[in-house]
Amino acid sequence: MGGNPDEVIANAWKHYKPARLDALKPGSTVLADAGFRCIAPASILSVKEDECGLYVKCSDGRHYLDGQLNEDGTLAGLVFLPPVTRAT
Repeated sequence: MGGNPDEVIANAWKHYKPARLDALKPGSTVLADAGFRCIAPASILSVKEDECGLYVKCSDGRHYLDGQLNEDGTLAGLVFLPPVTRAT
């Protein structure tokens, strides 16, 4: 998914669904849009978990995902990237 961050983000929003907190688990992959102060636009991030909940790494350390929760259960600014299946 290389290229201009704005194009990468626009393409991801066209082809993938917004991330949902209730569907994520440690190891899930998300793509961040340009709305984060502590995460570069178009960053691909692996979801992690600790005693405080699910988070992604950011320039401040940890960005907890429950702080991005919208009323409909989606996470503001994050697109879920499904696992890639590799041909054998």
